[in-house]
Parts: sequence; C-alpha cells; structure tokens
Amino acid sequence: MVVGDWTTGGPIVGREAAAHSRMQRRFKKWAAARASLEGAAGVFGSLGCSGWAEQARGELHRVSARRPTSAGSLTESEERVARLAAAGLSNKEIAAQLVISVHTVEKHLSHAYQKLGVRSRSRLAARLSAPA
Repeated sequence: MVVGDWTTGGPIVGREAAAHSRMQRRFKKWAAARASLEGAAGVFGSLGCSGWAEQARGELHRVSARRPTSAGSLTESEERVARLAAAGLSNKEIAAQLVISVHTVEKHLSHAYQKLGVRSRSRLAARLSAPA
C-alpha cells in the first residue's frame, strides 16, 4: 500500500495505514508500524481530519516509546547464553558448557532476541558489544 498516494483515496488511505500499523504491531514490526502511523498522520493532517490525525499521532507516540532494551535488562542466564551465542558457539555447545538443555538455550536466546530487538546472532553480537 502506498501511504503517500492519498489523492484518490482521501481519508480511506489514512485509515488503512492506521489499520495496517495495528497488524504490524501485532507481529512486533515496530519500525514498519511507526512508518505506517507517520503516513496516516500525514494523510489525515493534509486532509484537515484533525481528530484522526491526533489519534494517529497518539498511537505513534505509544509505538515510538517502545525501544529495544539494553543488555542490562537481560537476566543473568539470558546474558550468559547470549554472550556465548554471540561468541559463535552453537546451541548444543552452549548447552554442554553451561550444563543446561538445548531447549533452555533456545528459550534464553528467544527472550534475549526479543528484549534486545534483534533477529540474528550477528545483530545480537553487535548489540552486546555496543556501549549501553
């Protein structure tokens, strides 16, 4: 959907962008949700739909407040597992070294990825090495 092309759709395009942002938030696509809400607010503002524009800006404010947290928000276990994963160890190697199950390693990594806002081990390594 092209959010900026509102000339033929009027407020419908803005409402679609706002609805699209709700779906993006449901799937934790925060950057995409922010972009959709910015588009919706812009469309509504351009059309003079102040109530809808304000609603979109309010939602945008709430979405923008969500930022990936720092490594300090990880539990001790999550951080230990995340650092070993970032160092290049496989889940099986991490499990053996920490004397925990592979399933536990997977759970800790899943929580760490979610808390840090990353999707890969390379991004995990970058986030863990970045200054807080």
